[in-house]
Order: sequence, then C-alpha cells, then structure tokens
Amino acid sequence: MPHLSGKRVVEFMPKLINAAGKEQITYEIQGPGDELQLRQAPLALYVQGLQRSSPGNAFLMVSDQALQHPELAEFLVPPSCFGPDRLDELPAELRPTAAAWLLVGGRGAESRLQRSSVATCTWNLLVLGRVRWHLLPPSTEVAQGRDADCSSSAVVGECLEDESCDSRTEVWEAEQGIGEVLLLPPGWRCRAHFEDRGLAVLGQQLPEASLALAAAQVAQQFDLRAEPEQPARCPGEVFSLAAKKASRRESRAGTP
Repeated sequence: MPHLSGKRVVEFMPKLINAAGKEQITYEIQGPGDELQLRQAPLALYVQGLQRSSPGNAFLMVSDQALQHPELAEFLVPPSCFGPDRLDELPAELRPTAAAWLLVGGRGAESRLQRSSVATCTWNLLVLGRVRWHLLPPSTEVAQGRDADCSSSAVVGECLEDESCDSRTEVWEAEQGIGEVLLLPPGWRCRAHFEDRGLAVLGQQLPEASLALAAAQVAQQFDLRAEPEQPARCPGEVFSLAAKKASRRESRAGTP
C-alpha cells in the first residue's frame, strides 16, 4: 500500500490532525482489572495524551467519522492485492456502515474479541506502532449469551459478550509492524493487543476471489442452506435472500 508507507506516513498525520483534530471522539480507558471508562475528547488531544497509556490504564478508540474528509481520501485506497472490488454487488443491508475506520490505541490497550463481517474481507493497515493479534477461524465455537453493548472498541462486525473459548479452540497469532497489512477473510474473529502507541486504518472489501467464501458464510449466518436435491445457489442469489431475511428481521424488531 504505497499510498500510506514511507514518507506518506509523515504526510498523513498532519493532514489527519488538521482535518479531524477538533472532532469529539469517544474513547475507552481500560483498567484496572475489568474496569472500563468511556470518555470524550477532541481527536488531537486524545492522540497527545497517548503517552499516559499503560497496562491497567490503557486508551483505545475507533472512529469512522474522523476519516470522512476529502483531503484524506488519497490515503484510504484499499490494498492492491485484493484486485477488483465487488462490494457494490452486495445488497445495502449487507454492506459496511462506513468506508473506513481509524483505530488508535495506547500501550497496553486491547480490543474486544470481534467478528469480521460474514460478507466481506477486512483489511487493517498499521500506520504506527506494533500490534499482536489473536485470530479465530469462522468454525470456532464461542459462548456468547446475549449480544454485548458494542462500545467504541468494536471496530467492525459484532461484539461478543462472553469471550470464553473451548480449550481445544484453534487460535492463530500474528504480529503486525508499521506498514504491514492484516487481511481477514469473511467471518474470522480477532483481538488486538497494542504493545506501544499504535494507529491503524481499517476497511472492508469483497474481492472476486472471495465471493464464494462470503456467500457460504452469509448462507450459514442466515440459515440459507440449500436442500441436498437443489442446485447450489450462486453468490448473488444468496446475498439477495439474506438481504430480504435481514429486512424482515428489522421489521419484526420494530413492531411494538
């Protein structure tokens, strides 16, 4: 991603602060223990205060608003390795709510266990810092109970309240450095740990090569599995059926 590497990183930070530094963002102060506080501050002030972050008093924030400025668009080009993006072929009900997110954490901060979208791939470009990741494949069984209240640390996808996993669960680990891109296939779960101050840009795409995988995850999520004697549905048909089912769920939820 040459648009955000080398000297371009140096250019990005001043433009980000000039464009969005005065915007009020919500951030977490994590610790001590399981304690969690939500605070608000201008983005520039939050970034300046990251040096106070430490385990037991760690800062974490995510914002989709901070990157919605025309002067930042040149820095938000998705990774070229994806190839053509088929995201526009998804029904509106299955598309991401934002084009990109800004994630900024201090030393010792941890994100919740998050599930990436079942319909898209997620890319995460680390602009500054170093992050360790724990990754769980879609087949992982995670006890979740009721849905959690997704606060500012819920970057993309759904938050899971109960993060306990079976001891036999397959857990992948990755370490991400400056300028490196982490790519998550549809439906994977992830948790980030900031070893130092870090800033990342996240987005979602639907590469052509991932259409079948995304359709399979969406079909499982919305219980759209075809009968054995029926021909397999094409991705477009799966997405359309899922969108209709999601719309019906929303209608029922809004009915008194």
